[in-house]
Amino acid sequence: MVVVNPAMATMNLDLLLKIMNLTTSDSDGEALSSLRKANEMLKKNRMDWRGFLSGGVSRSVILENERLKSENLRLAAALASKASAPKETIDIENEDIKEMFDVVENKVNGSALEFIRSLKTFFEENGYLTDKQGSALKKFYNNINRGRG
Repeated sequence: MVVVNPAMATMNLDLLLKIMNLTTSDSDGEALSSLRKANEMLKKNRMDWRGFLSGGVSRSVILENERLKSENLRLAAALASKASAPKETIDIENEDIKEMFDVVENKVNGSALEFIRSLKTFFEENGYLTDKQGSALKKFYNNINRGRG
């Protein structure tokens, strides 16, 4: 959303254009007088030439827009960084996880085996398991170990 100086809506742009056309006069006095009249119109409407030529957007709005763009980029980078980090990772040593995979893979079949292999692939590609993934693996492992006893 662009915030435009409300003075642009109330300024008589036709009159300003007419005055600015007079600045091309061969008479230096008339040209200078016209330019001063145009400056007076801008001042009356609390504007300067920069604001007028940028469509009535004030300098403070332009600076705030630049600040917000920078803040948006910073937040987007922080969000992307946070999204790529593991959510909640299970607190099990990698060697223990590998041992659990070896035991479970040799004892399950069908869709359970497919699920365990998908967990193992995730672990091998990312180097960690999320809390939920680790809990699922532990559950399979503990159920198999109970059956041994």
